[in-house]
Amino acid sequence: MIFRFKPKFPLVEINPLMNTNACRSGDLCQSHLKTINNALQKYITNGKPFRTQVVSALLSIPISLEEYVQRMRKIHKGNAVREVIKAEKKGYTFDVFHVQNHVIDLVEINHSKEFRQGRKMTKSYQNDVEHYGGLPDKIKTVKPPDCPLHFYQWMGVFKSDKRHAQGSLLVGRKLVGYINLIRHGNLILYGSILGHGDFLNDGIMYFLNQKTLEWVMAKDTPEKQGINYIMYAGWFDGTEGLKKWKKRTLFSPFYLRILA
Repeated sequence: MIFRFKPKFPLVEINPLMNTNACRSGDLCQSHLKTINNALQKYITNGKPFRTQVVSALLSIPISLEEYVQRMRKIHKGNAVREVIKAEKKGYTFDVFHVQNHVIDLVEINHSKEFRQGRKMTKSYQNDVEHYGGLPDKIKTVKPPDCPLHFYQWMGVFKSDKRHAQGSLLVGRKLVGYINLIRHGNLILYGSILGHGDFLNDGIMYFLNQKTLEWVMAKDTPEKQGINYIMYAGWFDGTEGLKKWKKRTLFSPFYLRILA
């Protein structure tokens, strides 16, 4: 007897938006496509969902911030909303950033907890300052991406400190959490998302996620337009704590189908 696979979750289409008028980088974007599609291989199908396909955690871009917050209030008694408010009251801020301006902070975040989600941090999080280009000698500006549809961007949550420096460079704020955001057509990926262990109880990661969503929803520049979804790895990945975080921030389980 043949048992057919019956998907338990809905299917959404991801469009890399290659070879469109808005795609500007040619060979660079083709390389991006190859890299990201390879990374997503276990999450995507070209047709129907398959038995071993990993179910993705996906956040559909909401109609408005107000609607998003209202929906979050209905999950776990609005825990996520309270955490965002907590971070705001403590004075945390959000911004896109150039990694070299905060390289010491970023390495400190990566090293701030030996174990996360019940597992020891992987070698990729044990790199030193030199791996990220060394200490900065001047403030580097964040430039618009070469292609608005295919790019990487660092998003951060900061704690104000007028005396805070990276080596000899005064930056005036401390990076305490980050997202390495990847745009892949109509999809945003959280390539990595991490907070400093000493500040997690201040709600910084709920704050960072919501502010990143607000950044996407602004749609005031080409790189923020045409985005339909944010993806945060697999729906079943992580400990119960991470699974709660995804539910509270309105990520949901989906199968992904990619358009050629």
